[in-house]
Amino acid sequence: MFKLDYGKQVLGLICSKITDVSKSCWGYENNCQEIHLMPECHGTDSTRAMDDHERKITWFSQADFGYILDRAKELSKYCAPDKKANPAEVSSFECTKHFTTCRGNNLYARFNTSILSNPRRNDKTADQSKVLIELGGWNCDLQAKRIKEEAGLTGRLQSWYGELGGYDRVDHLKPIERCEFVEERQVFFVKINSTNNLDDYLSTFINLYATIHLNNRFSEDNQIYIWNRHLPRSKTFEQLWYAFSRLPPRSIGHLDGSTACFKKFIFAMPPNMVDGLHTDKPLIEGCSKSGLYNAFHKHIIHRLKIPNVYDLKFHRRTQGKLVRIAILSRASKSEFRNILNEHELEKALKARSPSNFVRVLKYNSMDFSHVLLDALNSDIMIGIHGTGLAYSLFLPDWAGLIELHDCNKDRYKKLSRLRGIGYFKPDNVQKERGFMKKIRVAEDSKDWSHLNQSRLLDHDEFSNYEVDIEQFMELFTKVQDHVLKARDEYFKKSGTSTMETLIERQPISNQASATEVPKPTQPTAKPQTTTTEANTIADTAGPATAHSATKPQTITEVPNTTTNAPTMAMPASQTPSPRTDKVPTTTLSPTTTTTSTSEPKRAPGRPIIDEKAPSGDISNDSGHNEL
Repeated sequence: MFKLDYGKQVLGLICSKITDVSKSCWGYENNCQEIHLMPECHGTDSTRAMDDHERKITWFSQADFGYILDRAKELSKYCAPDKKANPAEVSSFECTKHFTTCRGNNLYARFNTSILSNPRRNDKTADQSKVLIELGGWNCDLQAKRIKEEAGLTGRLQSWYGELGGYDRVDHLKPIERCEFVEERQVFFVKINSTNNLDDYLSTFINLYATIHLNNRFSEDNQIYIWNRHLPRSKTFEQLWYAFSRLPPRSIGHLDGSTACFKKFIFAMPPNMVDGLHTDKPLIEGCSKSGLYNAFHKHIIHRLKIPNVYDLKFHRRTQGKLVRIAILSRASKSEFRNILNEHELEKALKARSPSNFVRVLKYNSMDFSHVLLDALNSDIMIGIHGTGLAYSLFLPDWAGLIELHDCNKDRYKKLSRLRGIGYFKPDNVQKERGFMKKIRVAEDSKDWSHLNQSRLLDHDEFSNYEVDIEQFMELFTKVQDHVLKARDEYFKKSGTSTMETLIERQPISNQASATEVPKPTQPTAKPQTTTTEANTIADTAGPATAHSATKPQTITEVPNTTTNAPTMAMPASQTPSPRTDKVPTTTLSPTTTTTSTSEPKRAPGRPIIDEKAPSGDISNDSGHNEL
């Protein structure tokens, strides 16, 4: 048993498998006994003289729930409520260091979003201090001097100081009487980087998820405001917003020129914070498995109802032999980083074993929910460096990623470490033996006609490749052995555990064989909710702990009202009454599509995490597989 002593704040974080539901927690709570997922550290760190104990502590702080604990320690009040005033008529305002995230009650603001006037992209040159003409609270003790001391970081995507540094007392404005718009719901203000591809979006949503943990706000009745004049024109990743709120996101553009009051507000951590949660951040060597990224994976899968059809029963029926392989094809507008002998690669994998189920996927032509479905139901993902590999975040816990050529960048190796899955690429010996043959793109290619810089065509990122099939199969054997072993261990733990899985998997025929491929159910689309709905809905999420901290709870199955739809498992005390709204669900089959008008019952608020269970624009829509 290994004890992780994280300063004075984290005591008794036990490195042992979770066997008691009542003690499991995320890692940032007081008196946390057993954290959601312990990091793993192997080998040595060549840059720092640390033992495994110290490296785990560093990793936990850099890339796990320890990061949230550090932010919680930084929270400081900059306008504390006046205790003599009416509690319903006072403001509060507190932020972390450098205003990387802020929260409070009763915010008065007057917007000038014309400064964000470019409808085609994020305006990185805009003076963010001019977006809010007036900003502040009332009946609170303002610490103006301390606010000015936090002006160290003012970058648009690094902090909120540029927007909130002018926070002031506005009692003289009589804000309650002057507000033209009043938002009663909990509000999250979110900054986004680019919206070209999933890589650009991931840091936004990871930091939003971390902010939700920091504030213990897992309700789906939040209103999200995107800090831009317009909503993204690209609809490719629109469904991701519904993993955080049942309401469609808004932009601050519709508040332009108006005065607004927000009863409860949170400014989410920006995507590019210095030393923040993003894949450009340096990480300590040799460590992997972030409980935060693991929980984010399960949160998205649960909220968007993406079914993992490979369960323990199917694993036993197939003797654990089935290997589901996804080859990512860069079938985008680009003419570079394509695998020219892709078909030969597919044939070699199929010929290797009848238990290999091989698919060639073109993510840019698929609906986002179907991409998640394919990723979650793949054991091995194969591709060349490109944003399509960002979907490896949604591979199952035992999976492996093969990056055929990394273009001398470690982005997806780092993402695999954070997710806790296997990462593989050609070693130096294989590279010297010609694992990847570089094919130069023609200079008259339409992709380069406007650049007139032929020297760029010699760069690894702007070339095409042929794979040496024989050498690839040597690498694949290594990956396959790793995945089969990891999957066996995963289901061995699941088979002996007393904890229930998050989602009951799809029923599979008793005639399953090693080559049978389970047919998943299509994810349910989120409903578009009108703004005329009631302003308040009870927050059923409860405390933000991985499991109840009081006593073990009895797990019950909620009756399934939709044909072939997954059934949610949840504590009996939280079993919800049937929802009255009807959400169409669709079942995938090889040739036909059927629709039902009822929605499967689901757990309220956030998922129960179990590490053993499995109109406008700011950017162009470049699809999934762009550079």
